[in-house]
Amino acid sequence: MIATVTSQTITDLRASLDNCRTQQADCKAKLQHQQNILAQYQTERTAFDKAQERREQEQAAFRPQVREASEMLAKAQDYAKAASGSIKHAAFDEVLAAEELHNEMRTQLQEMVERHLVEQKVDQPFIDDVDANIRSAKLAISQLEAQQTALIATSRRLHAELGQATYDLLSGALKPAREAVDKLETDSTRAQDIYARMRAEFFPQLDEWPDLKRKLQAENQVTDNTIENALTLFLHFCEVLAKQPIQDPEIVRLFTFENYIYDEWQGRTNTIGFEEQARLIRLKLAELQHTK
Repeated sequence: MIATVTSQTITDLRASLDNCRTQQADCKAKLQHQQNILAQYQTERTAFDKAQERREQEQAAFRPQVREASEMLAKAQDYAKAASGSIKHAAFDEVLAAEELHNEMRTQLQEMVERHLVEQKVDQPFIDDVDANIRSAKLAISQLEAQQTALIATSRRLHAELGQATYDLLSGALKPAREAVDKLETDSTRAQDIYARMRAEFFPQLDEWPDLKRKLQAENQVTDNTIENALTLFLHFCEVLAKQPIQDPEIVRLFTFENYIYDEWQGRTNTIGFEEQARLIRLKLAELQHTK
């Protein structure tokens, strides 16, 4: 908590908050950049994974053909062992054909596996490089996220301190005026006008901190009976008119609604206007009573 708040305190806190928010925006941009880089490398890594998956699927699809050729060779050999006489030659030819097919299938599978191993060997340095880049990007993202979290916390703290300091400065500036108003008589409008102008100027400066604004407003509510007094005089004047109708245009002007102006719903009124009207009403009432 800041012990003594001055206008320079507000300036310094505002500058610190702006600087923190600038760093926060810069950190956010860097974080987004690293996330884009990570997404790019992950896409490349996925492409390598799909290539490896394609090779494995190709081998898996070909292996049943090799097993089928092996089974056909085994059956041909069993048949040849049992064959005799005129069918033995044909059985031997069947064994040769099955062996040729089996050897061809095994050769194709072996060539496929070797080709895939070569492809994988070629891809591996790129895979290693992509994996390293992914690790680096993830580390950078982790660090930037930690930095962003710290900056957000600092920004919130500075914002709260700025609000409290602004409140303290404005409250301190209002206090003498508030105390002066409390000591003045009801019909002393000069201090009330200064106080009202200060409130009208100061309250909006706490718009960013609604709770503190309401607190400052609550501390600076002024009991103002000017309107009530003016309306009382107005009713009294109406009673006089009821007894003795007056055509004085100045009196009629005093009571047109356009002279009663409410500035806000929060209780602030054009007190000087009402005081002036009340004064003129008193003069007119005195004239009426004197001539009656």
